[in-house]
Amino acid sequence: MSQFFQTADGTTIWNPSNSMAALFAGTAQTLAQITATPSGIAPPSQDEYIVDLEQFIAFVAAVTRWFDAARHDCRHALAAGWLSVARAKFLGETPLPGHTDIQVIDHSPRPAVDHTARLTDYVRDFLTWEPKRWPTNPFGAEFLAGYIDTARTRLREEGIDYIPTFFGGGYDIDLRGAVLDGMPLDDAWLCDCNLEGVSLRDARLYKANLTQGRLDRADLTGAFLRKSDLYKASARATILRAADLRGVSAFDADLRDADLSGATLHVASLNRADLRGANLCAARFDNGWISLDGARIASARFDGAIGCIWGPCDLSDTDTPHLLDGAELEQWFTDNHPDARITIRRTPRRSSAAAATPP
Repeated sequence: MSQFFQTADGTTIWNPSNSMAALFAGTAQTLAQITATPSGIAPPSQDEYIVDLEQFIAFVAAVTRWFDAARHDCRHALAAGWLSVARAKFLGETPLPGHTDIQVIDHSPRPAVDHTARLTDYVRDFLTWEPKRWPTNPFGAEFLAGYIDTARTRLREEGIDYIPTFFGGGYDIDLRGAVLDGMPLDDAWLCDCNLEGVSLRDARLYKANLTQGRLDRADLTGAFLRKSDLYKASARATILRAADLRGVSAFDADLRDADLSGATLHVASLNRADLRGANLCAARFDNGWISLDGARIASARFDGAIGCIWGPCDLSDTDTPHLLDGAELEQWFTDNHPDARITIRRTPRRSSAAAATPP
């Protein structure tokens, strides 16, 4: 059985099956409601639909304008087929109102466009970057591979000019065993992720969220972690040698025995962090300050470190705090780290409500 779409004078336009006719006419009715434009297709009578072609042309023009008004994948996917059938079966080369210089737009699917030529070198490098070693955990490896594949597809086909964000936070992703040197992870969500022992040498982690992440014994030599968040992160014996840690927030982080030698720590906040046994030799925080308010620095090494510290610091190696600030803290540095050029920021004491946030 079939249905006829025909003009009032009986000229047949299209003769599809019953189901195909119902689908086309039903979609037209929905689009007519969306665009507030009559479709020109009368309700079916027995085995035919009467079409007012003049009204139908205006309707297709309205749907085309609605289609082109926004780059929305679902809108395009649902409307493209209907517009293609309307063009092929009803209008042919008939021009649309408002489109006097062009013919009816063919919205048939087109081959994907490769947008990589417009990418910066940094973003383009991601298209060929590969882990030197994948995580040993199967789900972790699958998650990472899925991210890389999806991100590259978006770069090539969607025209974006930035590396999509890695969202691993909250999934307890286990990336142990991986070697991800040089990986771009700006703005990445890695909170709660397991990065123990992972190699991230020279990786970019600008504004990355590593809240409560597990970074023990990870190698982040030379990594760019500016403005990243390591709140309550576990980073025992983590290598952060020569890393860029400007503006890092590492409140309550466990940095015992971490290697921060040669790191840049301007305006970093390590309030209440545990730095016992940490290596801060030749670390620099001279362009501003480093906040160590309540940080435990007993047995930490500061030889050759340069800069200004915001105290007080906890010099106790037990659970009973021993806080020093001002001239006393400065004298402690002079006595214990004579090679360091440390000054203590002297300002009026803050209220307890403001103590958690450096100035």
